[in-house]
Amino acid sequence: MTFSFCSVEGYSGFLARGVSILDASGDITFPDVEFNMGESYNSSTGVFTCPLTGLYWMSAMISIVAFDNANDVLNNIAAGFNITKCDLIVGGKALSQVYTLLTTSTDSLMLPMRAGDTVRIGNCLNPQRLANNGFTHFSAMLIVPFFDEVDDH
Repeated sequence: MTFSFCSVEGYSGFLARGVSILDASGDITFPDVEFNMGESYNSSTGVFTCPLTGLYWMSAMISIVAFDNANDVLNNIAAGFNITKCDLIVGGKALSQVYTLLTTSTDSLMLPMRAGDTVRIGNCLNPQRLANNGFTHFSAMLIVPFFDEVDDH
């Protein structure tokens, strides 16, 4: 099976920064939306919904609040706050994990997605450590749409 490609008027993609913890499960949203072409990102829920079937690129970067000194680092490690982790969740399944101990970390995926599929950041471990700054962000964009499946037979 192969896919056919088409060009599309417009563009679908977003970039959102800042962090808001939604609930105790570690789901977060990014309320400071830099751009939201196609209006596919919901800043209240933190969910990006693919408007078209196609190839998408998505990325999550997490940055943690800096420690003031070495004692703060040791105290936080002793308290169990040594790692901050968030999942990149595609269609309800965690496909990628972003970890950081003392700085910033990022991960990106490029996947074929169907119209209506969702992407979010969640299951965060120690989300209180996430820095509410421009370095913590979530983004996704449509690279190329697939307009129909073509059978090889």
